[in-house]
Amino acid sequence: MPNVLKFNGYRLFFYSNENDEPIAIAYNHGFTSKEIREIKEAIFSNQHVIEEKWNEYFTE
Repeated sequence: MPNVLKFNGYRLFFYSNENDEPIAIAYNHGFTSKEIREIKEAIFSNQHVIEEKWNEYFTE
C-alpha cells in the first residue's frame, strides 16, 4: 500500500492491485464535512504528485 501524500495527520495511499482502476477518491469513512473539504483541497492541489506516484508505481 504505497503512501502518496501526508498532510495534517492524513495519509493518502492506494492499494497496489488497483492498476486496472482509474484514480478516484474513495468513500467517506466517518469524516466531517470540513475534513472532507480539506482532504479534497489537498488532493486537487497535489493532483500532479498523486498521478506521478501512481504512474511511477505501476510502470515499474
